[in-house]
Formats: sequence, structure tokens, C-alpha cells
Amino acid sequence: MNKWQAQIRIEEKVRRIGYYENEEEAATDYARAVFKYKGQGALGKAREQDSFIIDLSDVPPQLPIPKSAGRIKEGASKYKGVSLDKPTNKWLAQISIDGKQRRIGYYENEEEGGADYARAVFKYKNQAALGKAREQDSFIIDLSDVPPQSPISKSEGRIKEGASKYTGVSFDKRMNKWQAKIHIDGKNRLIGYYENEEEAAVDYARAVFKYKNQAALGKAREDSFIIDLSDVPPQPPIPKSSGTIKEGASKYTGVHFNKQMNKWRVQIDIKGKNRLIGYYENEEEAAVDYARAVFKYKNQGALGKAREDSFIIDLSGVPPQPPIPKSSGTIKEGASKYTGVHFNKQMNKWRVQIDIKGKLRTIGYYENEEEAAVDYARAVFKYKGQAALDKARERRALDNAREQDSIIIDLSGVPPQSPITKSAGLIKEGASKYTGVTFHKRTKKWQAQIFFEGKQRHIGCYENEEDAAVDYARAVFKYRGQGALDNAREQRARDTSMVDAFTFDLTDVPPQPPVPKSAGHINEGASKYTGVSFDKRRKKWEAQIMIDGNRNNRHIGYYENEEEAAVDYARAVFKYKGQGALDKAREQDSIIIDLSDVPPQPPIPKSKGRIKEGASKYTGVHFSKQMNKWHAQIRIEEKARFIGSYENEEAAAVDYARAVFKYKGQGALGRARERRALGKVREQNSIIIDLTGVPQQSPIPKSEGRIKEGASKYTGVSFNKKVNKWQAQIMIDGKQNCIGRYESEEAAAVDYARAVFKYKGQGALGRARERRGLFPDIQV
Repeated sequence: MNKWQAQIRIEEKVRRIGYYENEEEAATDYARAVFKYKGQGALGKAREQDSFIIDLSDVPPQLPIPKSAGRIKEGASKYKGVSLDKPTNKWLAQISIDGKQRRIGYYENEEEGGADYARAVFKYKNQAALGKAREQDSFIIDLSDVPPQSPISKSEGRIKEGASKYTGVSFDKRMNKWQAKIHIDGKNRLIGYYENEEEAAVDYARAVFKYKNQAALGKAREDSFIIDLSDVPPQPPIPKSSGTIKEGASKYTGVHFNKQMNKWRVQIDIKGKNRLIGYYENEEEAAVDYARAVFKYKNQGALGKAREDSFIIDLSGVPPQPPIPKSSGTIKEGASKYTGVHFNKQMNKWRVQIDIKGKLRTIGYYENEEEAAVDYARAVFKYKGQAALDKARERRALDNAREQDSIIIDLSGVPPQSPITKSAGLIKEGASKYTGVTFHKRTKKWQAQIFFEGKQRHIGCYENEEDAAVDYARAVFKYRGQGALDNAREQRARDTSMVDAFTFDLTDVPPQPPVPKSAGHINEGASKYTGVSFDKRRKKWEAQIMIDGNRNNRHIGYYENEEEAAVDYARAVFKYKGQGALDKAREQDSIIIDLSDVPPQPPIPKSKGRIKEGASKYTGVHFSKQMNKWHAQIRIEEKARFIGSYENEEAAAVDYARAVFKYKGQGALGRARERRALGKVREQNSIIIDLTGVPQQSPIPKSEGRIKEGASKYTGVSFNKKVNKWQAQIMIDGKQNCIGRYESEEAAAVDYARAVFKYKGQGALGRARERRGLFPDIQV
């Protein structure tokens, strides 16, 4: 608009007064608006607070406060409190007083501005503040009394492209010079700018000497470690074990390829720090220098140990050895059937490794699994089987490997044995009824396994469960003996007799009503009675009971009817645990809501603002999609208790209110909170906005400056994207209450105004209009 604008803040909102061709006219109208809308007192205070005039007539001259050179940005002043004002092209001096920036003046000369800033600090902040400003912000590096010092070279491995090779030096592209800086008292201090990199490095070393002392300079030189191999004789490279060489990596220890520089890089760890030895065109040259560095900086012993660690498997001269087959029970899908061999997917070959002195050594990669297994056996023979005579374990390593890891279950010649049946109470859903047999889901077959000499041994996979059980019994007979087989049968007989006793001896027990579960504890498809579950395989209801703390449930029986199973469970609890345990089970798990003696109660409606889409409009009620009914629940003693399922939402809400009345409203006289629970719920959560009988009211438009993009232009109205409608809401007693949802923005705004009129009064409606109805151009 290319005009002067005057604005005033009234009731936390910025109000526009008008646009003016002349700055003074705008300022005059601003002052008139302050006079009218804020009063003479506010106008006087504004003049006092906002029109602070800096008066330096009685202040003696002061020297400017120079900034530390390291803190001067391009085009900025070198004095504190001074900046260049581009519109006027003059130097501006300013000072902060009482949290506000006060202008001192404009100056043709930078030094004059700096001097007046110092005078203002002296007058308005006192001499101490001036001294502190000079001390804190104006640290000048002075090296006039420092003797020359040799530069501190960086380790080559730490020099980035374009960076200085000296510590404390960097290249300033803006000034096109080398810059030296030092860190003192937590701040970077500028030493200076130099045409020459070496000069900058010398002054950095001198600054370290002066401001951090000789010891710090010595430590800096120590950290900038330079590898010098001039006096070291050539050393053969240290090859890596072939099994540790990744694709594209070097075959020598200490060497890797640097893609950025396209060269081989050599590093060595000295005192916990990686030191760069150099970059090389040739991998072998790099490896030779790494070995020379180990020889010099870590000694001959370390070099020998490094060679020892880079163990190369040599099988020349070793006679062929038959492979060591794994036990079939230890072969995972896709794995090798031989010990020491596995398939490497990355290289698509069989890889052979052997453990020597606690380290895995790679023997090689093979196209053929059998060849790989033969070489593993040869390596075992050479590196473990030919050791000193007094090491019997190593001497027999090959035989032990075959004996321990390669037991093949052989049942030829073993007579048939009857299966070992599990006790019915120990059979889980989907499990085999025989000991030693499991169903293998991947192969869809029955699998028999036996535990022998500390390992699970695979017997075989079978189409038929009984065949697997027979072979398990035969394996027990062969590998553990007849005694172990008899013991297994006796143990199962004892378990079965115990279960049978619990199952069939309820003849002397009178009928007992079932122990119903609390509805909140019933999972989908589960029984509504305690102790009862549905057996999917048999398609019957099963009753089980835990007795004497045994970890296994004791089987009571299978039933066509859920209620019959629940009755027998209750009878078993009565007989084997006593009447007290039965009563406790009913008390703890089976609180049944009984509303037979409760008079009707009106539902407890939720506040509309708290009703989510698809939810009930009543407290304590929700819709069960699974049952396609309304559920009512109440919380009693920290547990959600089920009241019932209803076709009708209102009926569920009525029963919830009756339950609140009975279980929370009829408590002890001293517990006032429970006595008033129903009323409190209604009071706090259920304000319903009712506008019947309220006359039409014009909407309350927002001030233009407060309307965000996509928002309503009316107060109290917002757009609900989820339902794609305009929503009106009002704040009553500290809570947001929903008035309704509307197709039209104007209709929502009208109802908001009606709600303000009804629930807050004509005065509140008038004040709302007054706050938002100031004219764009205020007339005084």
C-alpha cells in the first residue's frame, strides 16, 4: 500500500487504526487511540516507558569497547553496541536498558558511535558494568612477548581435503586467508589472518605456549603423531586368514581401500588412536609398511603375534579323511549334513571352518559339499589329531568328533515295542497322545526324537502317529535299556491312575451350581464358566482342575454340554479343595450384577462433545460388533463387571444407571462419594445443550486478523473434517460442550450465539460482539 499504518493492542488483540500518507499523522492518531481506549494514565506511561531519551551531556569521554576479532562478522562494527544502519548508511549505537533496546544516536564515524556506547554503559549501567564488558567481550591475543614455536602438525590421517596440515589453522574462504584460532575459557579466540599457512601455525603454537603453558603444547605435539619408517628395515606383509577377507577388501592386515582417493590406505592403532601411515597405489607396498610400523611401534613380538593370528590353513601332505557326518537330528533345513561345513549364500559355495586355539579359521570355499567335508576332516586330523602325546583329547579329536556329533539312530534288529501313552491330563491341544512324538508342521508329519547323552537325537518322520510312537519305544529300549522303558511306562501309569481317580470319583458329591466367570473375563469362543474350555479337536467341552499345586491340570472329563462340564468342575472343587475354596471362587471371579430389586433410573447421557463416532450417547454403554448388541458394564472393586447385552441402547443405559444406584449409591453412610456417584456422573459429564425457546441471534464474526486459512469466520464455529460438517461448541464451567453439527457455517454460528445468550447471558453476548466488532478505522 506504500502508506504508514497505525495499530493499537486492545484486549490482547491488535486493532488497525488506519493508513496514512504522513508518518506524523499516523503517530498522532495512535496517541489519540491510546488516550480514548486506554486512558490518560496509559498514554503517560507509554511516553515514560517507550520514549526513553539517552542523555550523555554529563558523561566524560570513554574509550570504545572493541570486540574480540574472532567475533566480528563481515560488514559489522569492530566495536560493541555499534552496527551499520543500511537505510541511513550511518553507524547506529544502541544500549539495552530494563530489557528494552534504547537508541543512543546515528554517527558518520564508527569510533564516535563506539565511544558514546561506552559513555552510555558508564552512565546507565555504572563503571563496573563497563569494566566487565571490556573484560568479557574484548579478549585480544597478544603474542609480542612469546618466542617463536614450531607448528603442531596434524596426523596425516586427520587432514581433510582443502584443510590445513597444522593444528589450530583453517582457511577462511571469505577473506581468502589462513586463520588461526585458539580455545580459551570456553570461547574461540581469533589470533589473526595470514597469507601463509606456516605463519598461522607458528602463531597458534605461540598462543598455546602463552595461554595454555608448555605442557599443553607438548601434549598437542604428542597427539599429532607422525609415523616415521625411515629407519625400519623391510618386513613381509601380514596376510589375513582367507576366511576373514570380505569382498573388495585387502588380503593383508592393516590395509583397506579408500574409494574417495582411489588408493590403498594403511593405519595402525597406537595407544588407542588410529594413526595414518600413508596412501599407496599398490596393495603389497601398503602391507609392507604396515608390517614395518608394527615392528617399530609395537616391537617384534607384536609382529610375530599378528602373523600368528593371520593363520593360514595348509593341508598339503595330509592324507584324505572320510567326512564327519552330523546326526540327522541336528541338521537344519538347508544346512550341510557334515560337521564343519555350511553354505555361504553370498558366494554361493560351501564354506569350511575349524576352531584352532579359540579362533575360527577358514579352510576354504568349495563347489561340492563332500569335498568341503573331506578337507574339514583333514584339518581336524592335522591341527588337532597330531598334537603332543600327552594331549589325549587333541590326539583323539577326529574320533571324538565322529563319536559325539554323529550318532545315527539305528533300530534294525530291535523288536517292536508298544507305545508309551501320555496321561490324558498331560495332552495339550494338537499334541500327540504318545511320549516322544510331536507333529512337525512344516513337513506335516509325526516326528520321533529321543534325548540321549545330553542331546536331542532324531529317530525319524512318520505319516502315522502310532508308528512314530512305536519307534520311540524301540529307541528307548535300545539306547537306554529295558529298565528305562519300564520306568517310563510305570510313571505314565501312576499319572493316569491319579487322573482317573479325579475323573471318575465324583459319585458321592452332590450337584453344585457352576462357577460363572465375570463377563469381562470371557474371551471370544471361551466358556462362560470357570474350569471349562472347548477342545476343538474333539469338539467337546473339557473340565479340568488344578490339585496339590501340580503344574499339570487334572482332567475331569469331556462333555457335550458346557453346563454339565461346569457342574462337574464345581463338584470337583467341592470335593478336592473344600467348600471354602468353592465359595472363594464364586466371590472372586463371579460377581453377578443383580438388579431385580432396583427401581428404574433414567439413563446418564454423555455430553455431546464426548461422544465419538459410533459410540453410545450414554455413560456405561458400548456397542459390541461381535455380538451386534449394546453392552452395559460397571466398574466395581477395580474390575469391570458385566451387566448385560441389549438390543436397545436405552435399555442398556437404564440398567447401567440402576447398577450405579445399587452398587455405588447404597454404600455406607460414611462413604459420601459412593452415595453421590450417580448424581456426580450426571453433573460432571452430561451437560446437554438445549436451545429450544431461545430467540434467533446474529452470528459473532471474528476479527479479520484472527481468521486462519480454512477456519470459520465466526466465533465458536470450526469445520470437522471427519464428518465433513461445521461444528459449534461452547465453553461452560471449564469444559468444551458440543452444540451440534451443521451443513451451513452460518447456521452453526447462529446457534453458537443463541447458546452464549442462554448459558452466559445477554451481557456476555454483548461483550463478545464488542470485542470482535471494533471498526477497521477507529473514529475519535
